[in-house]
Amino acid sequence: MAIHHYKLRGDGDRHAGPAKSPPPRSKSETLNDAQCLLLEGLQRKFDDRRNELTPWAESFLGNLLDRFRRYGDRTMISAKQWGIIDEIREKLA
Repeated sequence: MAIHHYKLRGDGDRHAGPAKSPPPRSKSETLNDAQCLLLEGLQRKFDDRRNELTPWAESFLGNLLDRFRRYGDRTMISAKQWGIIDEIREKLA
């Protein structure tokens, strides 16, 4: 027996669809030690100098660092997010 979840259509009616599980995580997706140290250092700078950031950058980095505190090296960060992190890091340097 298949497990189903329900999706709302645009008209508000429910229709069944097959349940989807998230793709398996590979070991290569975890953060390495250097990335963890970088985020830990960024956390200290963020706590001291967050008022120097735009509201969007403060929100972005705050949310990302909250996830890092919760998930540690299992935090998922995309290449685009790393680019934004580097830009913010330069502003806080």
